[in-house]
Amino acid sequence: MSKIILVTGAANGLGRIMAQAALARGHSVLAMDLPQEDAALQSLAAAHPGRVATQHGDITSSPQCEAAVAACLSHFGRLDVLLNNAGIGMGGITGEGPHLNFWEVPEPAWTRLVDVNLNGTWRMSKAAVPQLIKQGGGGIINVTTSYFTMLNQNYSPYGPSKAALEACTVIWSRELAPHNITANVLVPGGATNTRFVPNRSAPDRSALIQPEVMVAPLQWLLSDEAKGVTAQRIVGRDWNPEKPVAEALAMAKRPAGFIPTISAPQ
Repeated sequence: MSKIILVTGAANGLGRIMAQAALARGHSVLAMDLPQEDAALQSLAAAHPGRVATQHGDITSSPQCEAAVAACLSHFGRLDVLLNNAGIGMGGITGEGPHLNFWEVPEPAWTRLVDVNLNGTWRMSKAAVPQLIKQGGGGIINVTTSYFTMLNQNYSPYGPSKAALEACTVIWSRELAPHNITANVLVPGGATNTRFVPNRSAPDRSALIQPEVMVAPLQWLLSDEAKGVTAQRIVGRDWNPEKPVAEALAMAKRPAGFIPTISAPQ
């Protein structure tokens, strides 16, 4: 069954690849991004007449998040899946310069990154969930990052913002379960060939994970086969599209969040 997908940060990088992956399976997309990305948004819409609506929006603004959901309903009549992709990488802190120790990060840069990566995803989800409940179900897919990146030296506050979002996904999955709404995580599985990774740190772009690793697992998450699957983390790098789906899924899927190493709460 075709679905309506709202993709944040849809103009470039992983967001664009995932929007195109959804479109390739017959779904329709509300593509949301900042106004300065309008040319890229319009080119996506032009390539898929009638199946892509575009919306300018900043996820640090609750009214703009609500406006994106309203635009999706106005254009398509419903919203089935919110794909929370928009975010800021460490380049938002240091640009092309070296990463900093946590105590050296300017407070405005720290606050902005957390407000986008964590609070912005919460704002979008908060705006979307009432509609999903009203419709009787749906899904949220959050793009976090690899566990080693969450804990990488000089990766504050990017790593912590994504670790918090990982925890949110599990908590939200439990709160949303009675409403037939799923919450899952999808990640590439390492440094990926997008603007998040500056050329200075990866001059050989072919050595990076390519964004296309998100295509097959996202298409599965949007399929009826994934109905009811929640609180899971799927790693694009580990999904082998040449394998049968069940085998590819077994290699790429694991519980979202952090696997405890102790048996009792601490």
